[in-house]
Amino acid sequence: MAKGQDVPVYSHKLTNSFLYNPSVAGNTLGSATLSYRQQWAGVEGSPRTIFFSLHTPFARHRFGTGVNVYQEKSGVNENLFASGAFAYHLRFTDNNMFSMGVSVEYVNTKINYSAVDVVDGDDDLLNGNQPNANAVDFSFGVNYSSKYFKFGAAANRLGTLVGLSDSTSQFSQFYSGFAMLTLPVVGERDLLEPIVTVRKFANGTHQIDGG
Repeated sequence: MAKGQDVPVYSHKLTNSFLYNPSVAGNTLGSATLSYRQQWAGVEGSPRTIFFSLHTPFARHRFGTGVNVYQEKSGVNENLFASGAFAYHLRFTDNNMFSMGVSVEYVNTKINYSAVDVVDGDDDLLNGNQPNANAVDFSFGVNYSSKYFKFGAAANRLGTLVGLSDSTSQFSQFYSGFAMLTLPVVGERDLLEPIVTVRKFANGTHQIDGG
């Protein structure tokens, strides 16, 4: 398992900003996503991922809540990520709103020892020198939305700042942001929504996506 990978990598981040920013929970009509991915079907130990995301407003859109669940199996590695979010929405007008949100994340990573092949009698791994890992982390985010423009920023996995998680872990702190335009076309019957997302990791590297 490469320590440089960003886990989990959500392929829906361009259409669902709630994945990285808890303040987005319930700031519109909400959203529900369920996906299943099986790579290299028929190959033993091939990667498999299951993803579920749901967020919704309540109390007349003053608050929002949501959950994300992501399970990944790849070879002998098994990962589970689950998070819950709560957001408060301050509405200025029908089309202008400022939101704040927090989320708590649970991470479980483990090795399926029954699938490990021991080579040359080296059974240190099977003797428990590679224990399963459990961690709890949290994130904070804000965003502003108007009729034609939305932008937001979040500080993710802040547990490294208070000692909940190891700063050298592959699940260490990062920052994320997004900006999106909403452009009515065809007499406002359709919407064109270009979006840019940015993530900056603790080691100084960053990733930019657009869609």
